[in-house]
Formats: sequence, structure tokens, C-alpha cells
Amino acid sequence: MVHYITSNKPYNSSSRNVVLTLAVVVILVQSIAIWRFENMEIFPRQVRERSIHLVFAILMLIALVFKKELWDRRKCVWAYLSLFLPYAYFNWTLQQDYLASGEEWIPLVSGKIQILLLAFLVPGPYWVNLFLMFLVCAQNIFIWYYLDLPHSPNVVLSSEPQVSFIYVSIAIALITFRYRDQKLIEKLTREKAVYEVHEKLAQIFLSMRDRTNSPLQSQKLAVAILKRECPDKTHLVRPLENSIETIERINKVLGKLETQFPVFSKELMTEEETLAYLEKIEKAQRNFNGSTHE
Repeated sequence: MVHYITSNKPYNSSSRNVVLTLAVVVILVQSIAIWRFENMEIFPRQVRERSIHLVFAILMLIALVFKKELWDRRKCVWAYLSLFLPYAYFNWTLQQDYLASGEEWIPLVSGKIQILLLAFLVPGPYWVNLFLMFLVCAQNIFIWYYLDLPHSPNVVLSSEPQVSFIYVSIAIALITFRYRDQKLIEKLTREKAVYEVHEKLAQIFLSMRDRTNSPLQSQKLAVAILKRECPDKTHLVRPLENSIETIERINKVLGKLETQFPVFSKELMTEEETLAYLEKIEKAQRNFNGSTHE
């Protein structure tokens, strides 16, 4: 039951929200880039290829909004990669186009923005973002040396590559803190789920104990009458006394639950509520077992 409560459900809303946010960012960034390059009239390839990526991001956004029940964690990771990886190609072609155009530009700006974006938008496993960070850094280093940017006359260096290293350090620190916080939240969530299950079970046991009080008193009265009326029937009295002692020992143990969960001293469950909760546990266990076999 606890594992089912704290496990990932087939529909993962947090991962979907991350991909949805990335799709919105891609739409905004590519729209601005297309408008800018159209006005410059020197980068037709950038306009054409970024338009394709923009249409893809719009279709992805529509699917995320109207088909949200289809997005499990694995699909969200693949969607995240499909939205992000094209930027590796755009980074390469943009630097080439700027270099060929003779326009002045600051290189590797988009790579720094991507690094920070990866620190904030995590679709699931953190290794995905770390891999993409490594990919962006490796590509920037390759572009820096392969295109010989330090010796290009139309490049505004602006303290590169020191600034890029600062961005990478900040991004790694951010994602490290996020990972630590996520693990802490998961631990607290599991502990809270365990406590809530134990709390509910304690409520069931205390309800059962209180419902045995009246039958127990009746049984004690019956034993007293039997002893008085039939003192020679000890073979009948002894089993009844043993059962009474057993029930009293159990009730004494259950009474300790009132000190652990005092809130339930007056909030007992009815038989219908008890059966409904037990059915809920059984259903949750079946669902969890089914999800682990998929």
C-alpha cells in the first residue's frame, strides 16, 4: 500500500508539466528568432529550419494539453529530448552562418541559456539533464576551436570562455541542490505515507476493540452466572475464562495505540468504513502489482 502511494503513476503530471513548459519556451524562442532572422534577410536557412521546429513544438504542446492521460514518465523524457536536441544543430549552423555573413555577433549565447534551462527543467531522471549539459559544453568547445572563434574578426568575445565556465558551474550547483531537495521530499513523502497507513490501521484496531467491549462484558456476566448456578461445570467455565483473558490481553495491547494516536480516541470507524478501507488497500495493491509488471 505504501509503495503504491509513493510510486510513480502511469500519468506523471510533474514530468508532463516540465515538457509543457519546455514546449512553450521553444515556441517563444523560435518565434523571436524567426522574426529576427527574417528582418535580417541573410539567414534563410535559419528561418526555414527553425519554422519546422516551431511547428513541431506547437503540435507537441497541443498533444500535451489535450492528451495528458497518455504522457507517462518515459514518453515525457523522449518528448523532452525531441524538443531540446534540435538546438545542437541550430547552435552549429547559426555560428557558421554568422561567421560567413561578416556580421558581428557574440558567440555561444544560446548554449549558456540552454545550460541554465537544463538546471531548471528536469523531466525525470537527472542523468538526462547532465548528459545534455555535457553535450552542450562539448559542442561549445568544439565550435570554439573548430571555427577558430578567438581569431575571427567579426566575433565579440566578451570574456569568453570564462563566462561560459561560470554558467556551467552555476547550472551544476543548481541541479545538485535540486537533486538533494527532491530526495529529501521523496523521503518525507514516504514517511508521511507510512504514518498515514499506520494511523488508519490503528483506527481500525481501536474500533474493533471498542466493539468487543459489550460482548466481552456479556461473556463475563455469563461466566459469573454459570459459576454460581453450576459450580460443578468447571470444564465449561474454563474455556470461556481463557477466551476472556485472551481478549483482555489483546485489548490491553491495543490500548497503547491511544497514546500513539490520541486523535482516534473518539473517532472510531463503522463496519462499513472498515470494510471500505480494506477494499481500498486490496485494490491499491492490485494496481501496484499490475504497474510493476508492465
